[in-house]
Amino acid sequence: MERWSVRSTDEVRAARGHFEVRDETTAGNGTEWRPLGSDSLVTRVWRPHKRFHYMADSPARAARGKMRELELINRYITSQFLSRLASAGVIMFPEEIVFPVREEFADAADPFMAEWIEIAAEAIRTPGTAAAVVPIPIKVPAEYVDKIKHVDFTLQLDEKILDKRDSAIKGLATMLNMPAEILLGLGDVNHWGAWQLEEGALKTHIAPEAELICQALTTGYLQPRLQASGVEDWANWVVWYDMSELTLRPDRSDDAIQLYDRLEINGAALRRETGFDEADKPSDDELKEQALKVIIKTLPSGAGSALSQLVGERVEITPVAAAPPGEEPPSDAEPEPTPEDRSPPNADAAREAAAVARSERLIQQSQAMHAVRFAAGRAPELLHPALCSQHAYSCPFTHAAVKLHALPRPGMSGTYEARLSPFGQLVIGQRSPHLDTTGFLTTASRSSNGYAHGRR
Repeated sequence: MERWSVRSTDEVRAARGHFEVRDETTAGNGTEWRPLGSDSLVTRVWRPHKRFHYMADSPARAARGKMRELELINRYITSQFLSRLASAGVIMFPEEIVFPVREEFADAADPFMAEWIEIAAEAIRTPGTAAAVVPIPIKVPAEYVDKIKHVDFTLQLDEKILDKRDSAIKGLATMLNMPAEILLGLGDVNHWGAWQLEEGALKTHIAPEAELICQALTTGYLQPRLQASGVEDWANWVVWYDMSELTLRPDRSDDAIQLYDRLEINGAALRRETGFDEADKPSDDELKEQALKVIIKTLPSGAGSALSQLVGERVEITPVAAAPPGEEPPSDAEPEPTPEDRSPPNADAAREAAAVARSERLIQQSQAMHAVRFAAGRAPELLHPALCSQHAYSCPFTHAAVKLHALPRPGMSGTYEARLSPFGQLVIGQRSPHLDTTGFLTTASRSSNGYAHGRR
């Protein structure tokens, strides 16, 4: 069975023309050496020293002094906690005091002290019981009460020692090849900052180690194996790493939506940044359906024909005048016949064809690129392409631009691209100073019979 293993230089040695490793499977637990087979591959993974190339180097080499300082401080603190005198102290009784003695301690050199030690030992053995915290009652003459003293040898931890330890930890954190916040903790960093620190740790700490391993596997295994197999371009192959499963990509969906609205990125980039794939791309029929919905939201006069195409059957929308205040509209009154009701039967087909043509035109208008001209001291103008030459006032852009003057003005004057969002809102895109607006027209000027418009 083929098995890959990473061993330190203390576990591998060259002996009599072959390599040996410490055998971890024996009863000696690594004290015996096991020879490797002749077909085994031994590759050294190491970072060479900058002065002595044959020696291995580590980013922690420069921090050895700071590590030693931190170790000495921790030993000093530990020694204070482990000191027997610092833990218990000494209690002193006058020699004149005589205490009653229990029978089991009567033969001891000092029966009271033997009983005292036994009580303390029992409290240590059962720390969770009440006996461990209940004080020991002792009766002594009144004149000796104030003579009993407890001398505390506890060495209070010097605050300067704790400050020195914190300083040593901070110094060590700045010397290692990883963000200092990883070693010091993320208590003062929110979740966004924590993500950035983790990303930085991967780039500065994990990536160099991964590149070192890839370099060793490339030169020690892959390229020699390809060369021995007769691969001509063996020198062009390398082993590389993938940290995609370790890194957390930032959420750029909001930026992607804004850039898409400004026509700076395409739909594929928007789907990628929002977590969707190309299978979610809408088809032509779905785009047509979305355009019809935009028409229904933005253009009341074209809602009937657009809705007819969506549902697949003719839908008549009859406008109803509002009733005067205080009056209820008649509910049972017979509606007056409209001219369409008095028309011959063959007029239905003509109206249906006209509605379809109107919907097709509205769809083309909603998908066509329009423009908005901003000029200092003048109200913004909506510019229509030549497609809208005879139907500019029925264009969905005209109804969406009713409050164009209330939109935030860009920082520079000029002509900007415009389009409709999926919700029928007017979206101002990028500035297009070279856009040819000779054939464009605007609805800003007065019309003649609803068809003549100002040329821009």
